[in-house]
Amino acid sequence: MTGMIIRPRQQLNWELSSLNPTASPVTVPEPSIFSLPSYAGFLSEADLFPESDLLNVGNTRPPQNLRPFQGSELERTYLTYFAAGDLHTYWHGTKVRVEGGTTHPAQLELMRDLFGGHAKPIFGAKLTPTGQHSVRATFDLSPSFDFLLEKPRRIDRLVLREDGLFYSALSGFSDAEGHVGLRESHGRAYAQYSASNRKYHLMRDFARGLVSREHNAGLYALHAKKIQWHMEVTGTHALKLLPHIGFRHREKIRARQIAMVHNGDLWRNAGLIYSAHRRAIKVERSALEEIAARRFDARHDRRRTKNEIFRQKVESTFELFAKGLGVEDVAQRLNFSVRTAYRRKEKFHESKAGSRESSPKSTHP
Repeated sequence: MTGMIIRPRQQLNWELSSLNPTASPVTVPEPSIFSLPSYAGFLSEADLFPESDLLNVGNTRPPQNLRPFQGSELERTYLTYFAAGDLHTYWHGTKVRVEGGTTHPAQLELMRDLFGGHAKPIFGAKLTPTGQHSVRATFDLSPSFDFLLEKPRRIDRLVLREDGLFYSALSGFSDAEGHVGLRESHGRAYAQYSASNRKYHLMRDFARGLVSREHNAGLYALHAKKIQWHMEVTGTHALKLLPHIGFRHREKIRARQIAMVHNGDLWRNAGLIYSAHRRAIKVERSALEEIAARRFDARHDRRRTKNEIFRQKVESTFELFAKGLGVEDVAQRLNFSVRTAYRRKEKFHESKAGSRESSPKSTHP
């Protein structure tokens, strides 16, 4: 921040001579507004984690066939900056664990679409310190996703220089931390794009990249408990920028459609459409919070149920071994793996040995 003064609502202008202004911009096909998913089916999408996952209790989990990352450099860049904005990543054994919590069903859908083809998603209900229920999605990915572990604090020079990579980075970051909508000014509706994050250098680099591409981005400091850096592009500049951002988040795809179609319209008309879009998002969020709360409150009952199911399965296994059945027969009858049957057989012999040692020895006069 040396030599730079930032005031609320004061626009920053930068010039980056290292950028290539002649590079061809990457345009993103704009889907028809009528082709976007309807909110009518949001309840089924909101309940992404099953009501009952008790069927596999006590069985050896089959090994996951993790698919390595084989995407392009554009895809790698998108995922890198999406993770920088919205994910917790770390090594979990030999796998790269990716976690993200949200109250938006659309965000869960996006994470499922991005990572679900590479690892089985795990969904769990959480309670935040502020008392809000949310859903956390977890994916244990192949080690080839290790590029997600290092969160960028600044934008790489090559990404800043090349339009395709820059817009891909901005797309991933925008799906995580961005917002698209309409704002009212003098009775008219105007398109607005913004993104917020606490990493100053990262936000400054994004603003620099946009200004160098003549998008007239402003960067502002929002003072709360901690400073939040807010980047904004409005009006005709937003109309020019939005087609370059490859949103995959359906809420933001819908908002972009509304912003680009109704920019400049009377607010009394455009505002109604935009307000309906925001209300639909709130309905989805409320539904997901209710599901998360129900799942969170039921966790103790589920744990007791799991323990009881496990106890019953162990007893059934022991009974079959006591009758002299072999490992493969037991596994087939109880529908679990041979490996699990071998482990149960070892426990069965251990329990028999323990019972003999604990039984009182007969004494003779």
